[in-house]
Amino acid sequence: MHNLLIVDDMDDMRKFLTDTLGSLFQVKIHEAVSGVEAFDLLRLVEIDFVVSDLYMTNGDGVWLLNQMRRQDMRIPVILFSSTPEELLAEIPLTYPLKAAVNKFRFANLVENLEIFGLSRKESRLGAFFDKKCSPG
Repeated sequence: MHNLLIVDDMDDMRKFLTDTLGSLFQVKIHEAVSGVEAFDLLRLVEIDFVVSDLYMTNGDGVWLLNQMRRQDMRIPVILFSSTPEELLAEIPLTYPLKAAVNKFRFANLVENLEIFGLSRKESRLGAFFDKKCSPG
């Protein structure tokens, strides 16, 4: 089972991601409310993937990426932000950043996590999600 770290300073968004991704994927989820807390956790727990907000107090997503680069942490990161898509598209995808996804495009987040190797659970939520988000 993979370890997924969710980093967001908004309690409601962090809970939504934790509950929904925990229902969709075979993962153990860890949570942090800031880049600083996330970086501390990354040094203590073997994390396989990170989903992080971009703008947070006490260490934002860019700060977290820079700290991970300095420590040569090769853990894939997806920035999940309410920043407009055209601005997210301008962020260079350099290690460890693998994708920058708008929060209104949750299906893109799920797709990226699958691409990076997370295994989906068989669940009613997964079946519902596939039906609602598939083309056609």
